[in-house]
Amino acid sequence: MKCAVCGKEFGNGANCKNCGTDRVTGLGNYSGYDAPSNSSRNVESSSSRRENPHQIVDNEPKIVKVNSMICHACGEIIPADSKFCPHCSTNLYVTCPKCGHEYSSQYPACSKCGTNRQKYEKEQARIRWAKIDEENKRKREQEKARKQHEEWLKTPEGQAEQRRKDEEVRRIQEERRRRRKEQEEEWARAAKQGDLQTNIGLYMFYGCMLVVIIMAIILLFSK
Repeated sequence: MKCAVCGKEFGNGANCKNCGTDRVTGLGNYSGYDAPSNSSRNVESSSSRRENPHQIVDNEPKIVKVNSMICHACGEIIPADSKFCPHCSTNLYVTCPKCGHEYSSQYPACSKCGTNRQKYEKEQARIRWAKIDEENKRKREQEKARKQHEEWLKTPEGQAEQRRKDEEVRRIQEERRRRRKEQEEEWARAAKQGDLQTNIGLYMFYGCMLVVIIMAIILLFSK
């Protein structure tokens, strides 16, 4: 394909290999873009820009804004809303692992918080491996201590200590069973006492009712 600015072969890069014009400006042969008509003036202004980038040139060709962009990996023109390049399948955007901001994958660092993606991921991987190593070390130490304890239990001192601990456990269990039995007996006595008080209250109520009835009968016959 020929460059619309200098008229020579554009090449496969993001800029024309002859005049340095970007791909969107130079290749104006796709739908939705109007190529600059005055090629000679465009060549002049492009050359002057390369010689003196700070020089202001009048009547420079204006780039028409279109819904297209250039893939930073292969240099092809692709739709502006592309997440992956349809030519080389490059992932065009990545998410910052620290702040979650999405930015172009051509940059090594996040444009919002400045975090270098590769360095951050390496550091996080190092921290994860350090935690795994620490956990494995702790498990090894626990296993070593368990084996040492088992070996110690096979000695006379260890067996005597184990018998003492077993006896202490049996004593504690017996004490708990005794306390539980005493508590149950206390609850049973309280329940019986409550039943007796309830019965006495009922007897007093019925007695009072009987006295009232007898007095009512006496008053009735006395008239």
